[in-house]
Amino acid sequence: MYLVTSPLNRVQSKKIWIDNYNKVFCSDLEKTIVDCLFKPDYAGGIVEIARAIYISRDQIKFDLLLEYIIKFNSQAVIKRLGYLLELLEIKTIIIKDLENLKTNSVVLLDTELPKTGKIKTKWSIMQNIETETIKVAIYT
Repeated sequence: MYLVTSPLNRVQSKKIWIDNYNKVFCSDLEKTIVDCLFKPDYAGGIVEIARAIYISRDQIKFDLLLEYIIKFNSQAVIKRLGYLLELLEIKTIIIKDLENLKTNSVVLLDTELPKTGKIKTKWSIMQNIETETIKVAIYT
């Protein structure tokens, strides 16, 4: 899948060869995480995003991820990431920063699922998918 991006978004990307004749812009790991959290439906849903974060947790530059999140300025990204980091028990210093950045407005955890579920007040997120569904997918 290809997404057309604005020149501003290309700051966090580099050109890579896709064949012998063509190069495309490709974002780094941290920018890709931000983009996926912003539009979970483009990334296969929150379960796939959680799996990707968990698998790549040792490669993620969390300070850079936080820098991108601040520039991107999306409450949905802040809340989904904070919620997933805690759910997956990924210890990082940016969790406190994410808590300080979030507002009280509620966002959906997974945009592809119905708008029903428990509201998790710590992250102001509507958990519209069971945590076990996320964990089972990651650990299997």
